[in-house]
Amino acid sequence: MSKMFRPRSGMAKVLYQKILTDQKIQAMDKSQWYRIDEGVMRDLSEDIGSKFQQFEIDESTQLFLDSCVESSDNTFWQMWLTVASSILSWFLTNTTVNGLLGRGSMQVFSSDQFEKLIDFQHSNNMMQSLLDIGAGDGSTTELMAGCFSDVYVTEMSTTMRWTLQKKGYTVLDVSEWSNQAVKFDVISCLNVLDRCERPLTLLEQIKSSLKPGGVAVLAFVIPFKPYVEFGAKTSNEPDEALMISDKSYEREVKNFVENVLTPNGWELVKWTRLPYLCEGDIHQAFYWLDDVVFVVRPSVEKSTNSGNACPRSRSPFLLTDN
Repeated sequence: MSKMFRPRSGMAKVLYQKILTDQKIQAMDKSQWYRIDEGVMRDLSEDIGSKFQQFEIDESTQLFLDSCVESSDNTFWQMWLTVASSILSWFLTNTTVNGLLGRGSMQVFSSDQFEKLIDFQHSNNMMQSLLDIGAGDGSTTELMAGCFSDVYVTEMSTTMRWTLQKKGYTVLDVSEWSNQAVKFDVISCLNVLDRCERPLTLLEQIKSSLKPGGVAVLAFVIPFKPYVEFGAKTSNEPDEALMISDKSYEREVKNFVENVLTPNGWELVKWTRLPYLCEGDIHQAFYWLDDVVFVVRPSVEKSTNSGNACPRSRSPFLLTDN
């Protein structure tokens, strides 16, 4: 009678557990990353549900996952990263450590998914300006950059700012970007609202920095759990609270639209559910969280300067709402 294999050394146990974990995540039904409960969504708000855009895992996303698996399987490289990260984390934030080590690349959407979200096919194949707020190492910025002639970024981490400059992006000061004369066709704010001190102030800055007809692309993880990594306070709690938290994915979407977007002068154009993917480590090939991505624009009521209604300035690359 054969005995079950039981690794004895610490590293052998880690590698054996990784094999089992990777087998599970490779076999999982990844279509669930993109699904919502349509019945719940209709019960909550038919208007919000009608603006949902369904996506599936595509070739670019699969290539990202394959590269994560290849990197994670390089055992000696992962061992070195683990040791280096443990030492550096005593002195630096996780974001800065990842920037120094060149690890932890993330993906919110593929290039094709981004183009569909902003209806790039109607843009005559080029837009003028993108601002990516909190761009990190620029891996997601790269997926959007091909649609624009000018790409601007902001980032709190000094190490990441160096990386972004090397990639050729114009890095704007995190405290001054909204006070400059330049305006943007698209402003992306991906997984930043739950990591900044003043998310409501940030939304107002985004609105004032859009060109007429411009749109913002917003994303955050559900369940919504604010945590401020870079801030003036010692506390990790934000100064401004967003009333989002609820018991389901769909209800948190509804809360954000009705409690945050609409009262603050934003109109929902479309939204979708996507996996927030992150490069793995010695324990697991890749990690993921449930992200919600919104395309929004300033509403007519909040963007007019008088009581007289005026036609909305429509973006040439955002011609449809669905």
